[in-house]
Amino acid sequence: MVQSIFERRLCLQRRYPHQIRSEGGASFFGVNKIDVKVPGISGVYLAGELPFALTDRLKLTLGGRWAFSASDDRVEAVYNDGVGIRNFDSDDHYWITADLLLSYAFIKNLSFLKDISAVIGFRWDYQKMSFENPTALGILSSPLDMITFKMSTYSPVLGLTSTFKGFKSGIFGGDMKLGVFGSPIAWGNMKYDEEFGQNAQLRVDDDLDRVYYFNVLGEITALSGKITTGVEASLSIFAQYTKFFVKDDPTGKGQLGGAPTATDFHFTIHPDLATVGIKASVAF
Repeated sequence: MVQSIFERRLCLQRRYPHQIRSEGGASFFGVNKIDVKVPGISGVYLAGELPFALTDRLKLTLGGRWAFSASDDRVEAVYNDGVGIRNFDSDDHYWITADLLLSYAFIKNLSFLKDISAVIGFRWDYQKMSFENPTALGILSSPLDMITFKMSTYSPVLGLTSTFKGFKSGIFGGDMKLGVFGSPIAWGNMKYDEEFGQNAQLRVDDDLDRVYYFNVLGEITALSGKITTGVEASLSIFAQYTKFFVKDDPTGKGQLGGAPTATDFHFTIHPDLATVGIKASVAF
């Protein structure tokens, strides 16, 4: 095994660089730093929202989203700044989000501006990645070794949305919407498991409290019109970008044969998600 895997730093990249680096120069059986470099990937994004108008200005929205990829792109794990390298196949990769948001339109129907709304709420995110079938250079490894990473985060949501009247001709065109959301604080839990030669394991399972994120979105109505009395439908094109920043000091445990060890680590991960798609909606 390499001389020095954890300067106590763990770092994932989704574009997930994730990095684990051991504190104070200690090592996990010869390794003191791991960088897992996950390339940008493409996949499928599914989402749904249930808005409830409480008043003409106050709205409650329950939403859920699922982004996943079947890509088997190669993922690189670099140990001790290149002393050892392993290349893995992607096995499982998805990101789930659920949120409950309350919005209040403090400006409404002002010229071309239909509304500006303040948003508060709560958001939960769950991310999972797993990698398998490594090929190795300079580090103890087996083709059966795997890396598994899971992270849950819980965050308050603060944001602003604005809706503008757009060009409309018959059923074509319609409103445009912009929004920005984020939180300077969030909490969560991360689990990281890595195997070395089937006889050594590194496991990190700890809480996180240095998390923040931002999310921006844009949407433009392409088609809209009445289906029947009291029911309207629309088709929109949307784009959004979400980025998380996580940095913390979890405790990890390793085992080589029957010899357990524990050490603290620096952990960083900056996952992001960019989506473009079509949104269909029905209003009653």
